[in-house]
Amino acid sequence: MKHPKVKFKIDTAKDLRTFRAFVNDSKYDGGRSLRWGIFRKHPSVCRFMNDRKRVDAYIRSIYKKRAGDMAEALEFYRKQWKAKENVFFSLTDKLFPGFFWPKGKYIAYLTIWSMFPRFLEDKTFQIPFRYRRKKYVNVIIAHEMLHFIFYEWFYKQYPRYRQPRYNYFVWNVSEIFNVLIQDSYPWIRTFGMKTMPYPEHKKIIRRIGLAWAESRPVGRLVEDIILKVKKEPALRRFS
Repeated sequence: MKHPKVKFKIDTAKDLRTFRAFVNDSKYDGGRSLRWGIFRKHPSVCRFMNDRKRVDAYIRSIYKKRAGDMAEALEFYRKQWKAKENVFFSLTDKLFPGFFWPKGKYIAYLTIWSMFPRFLEDKTFQIPFRYRRKKYVNVIIAHEMLHFIFYEWFYKQYPRYRQPRYNYFVWNVSEIFNVLIQDSYPWIRTFGMKTMPYPEHKKIIRRIGLAWAESRPVGRLVEDIILKVKKEPALRRFS
């Protein structure tokens, strides 16, 4: 099976678009995207968040100041992923046998923000340029790549959920699926650490259980997740 090759890039414009995406998401998540993604490490942005030019200048100033560190981090992450990518694709081939990866750019961009979004429309995502546990960046890359093939598979299995009104529902299903898969033994053996779930998903993850998740075909596991997400009142909105 043909697998996509992840490219690694630096682009200030991508971080500005991500900032605007966080602002937009904050309308629906009670401001969590801004608190976690922006203000946690860049509280001063709060003072001029509605001024696009000032935000752009702020981003560019950091990129200019840390250009050397960013280039070094990018090369480190590129080599680190290269050492794991074949095993990663072997794992996803077992999850989705005979299923083809969707077309896309598959670019990992560095970001100064503290949340690392993916963009399903073009198959790009972001990774931190500074992170205390550098090995965890491979977990982030695997997480976003797994999302790309999962969404493709999911929408083919459940075409009715393609409608925009189901976006939040599918996001919950996808995030829970990723944690159950990435925290299973074959993935921990490969990447050396677990992924971090959203707080509102921990209850369902515990109820399904990692051992039970490992023993089931993807279709049955996803059906179980769908049923539990539908029954969980806390997932009707962000906390």
